[in-house]
Amino acid sequence: MKRIFTIAAALLMTASLWAQSPEKMSYQAVVRNSSNALVASTAVGMQISILQGGPTGSAVYVETQTPSTNVNGLVSLEIGTGSIVSGVFNTIDWANGTYFIKTETDPTGGTTYTITGTSQLMSVPYALHAKTAENVTNDSVNDADADPSNEMNTSVVLNGTTLATTDGAGTITTDLSSLSNWTVSGNNIYNNNTGNVGIGTSNPSSTLEIMPNGGIGATTLLNAGNLSSSVAHQFRAYRSSGNQHSEGEIRLYNTNKFVFTSGFNPNSEVMTIELSTGNVGIGQTNTAYNSINSKLQVKGGDVYIEDIANGVIMKSPNGQCWRTTVDNSGNLITTSITCP
Repeated sequence: MKRIFTIAAALLMTASLWAQSPEKMSYQAVVRNSSNALVASTAVGMQISILQGGPTGSAVYVETQTPSTNVNGLVSLEIGTGSIVSGVFNTIDWANGTYFIKTETDPTGGTTYTITGTSQLMSVPYALHAKTAENVTNDSVNDADADPSNEMNTSVVLNGTTLATTDGAGTITTDLSSLSNWTVSGNNIYNNNTGNVGIGTSNPSSTLEIMPNGGIGATTLLNAGNLSSSVAHQFRAYRSSGNQHSEGEIRLYNTNKFVFTSGFNPNSEVMTIELSTGNVGIGQTNTAYNSINSKLQVKGGDVYIEDIANGVIMKSPNGQCWRTTVDNSGNLITTSITCP
């Protein structure tokens, strides 16, 4: 069994309606065999049908062609230029309902079609539908007047969720609030949604949940841009309950450091991670621009190890690891252990 993968169909309009050239639309697909290998540089037989109303709807146009795949297994053809089986391509009323393209393929180049695929035309082929627009321009449609000037929009303005359309007959306003929860206000856009917002997920579990394309292992990028020497980009968190609130920031500085603060003041630093070295500073001040001189540097507080059975592990120059703990009398005890 062989497979065919549709790349593009009915969206590349190559006809000029005004020049009276044949109306047609481009179609491309990749053909692979049952081993997923490309069917390259081979003539294939194809029957193309335009179906109206659904994937099993009536065929308003059918034609056959025998194109050849290229070295990449790609077949390209123009629907409307093949051998007609039934229908007239340039009389299809694209405005009348939904349309589907059905392709049947014989990888051996004959008419024994073993591969079948159907896909919907998701938008009207506008170049083929332009004849209707031509009638509107010439005021050939029945709109109860013979004045072509009032068919032309002179202004379209979106103010928040209100769309104002102006032509020769006046202005019509349309309320679009039912179509979206987003509101435009000047250069701002906001959403009063009381539920959760999901990006990349249809079932967000928090106020804002971002699920990268590809799920686990994919990347979500928050670009902080080009940081100057005196500017940091902040990620702020704020929690309010009654008259009490707590707040904090994660600041990214141009010195390649993440600084955690207990408030929105840069001087209220709690912890700093130096990305270039992996060093961590706790209780330091102005660490955004001062170096952290060890893997862990603590100032203004104790280092508390609660479990007396655990301690500090150090590795000697010969590769032996030692754990230092304290007994109930406060004496330091050093014990040889297997290195972690």
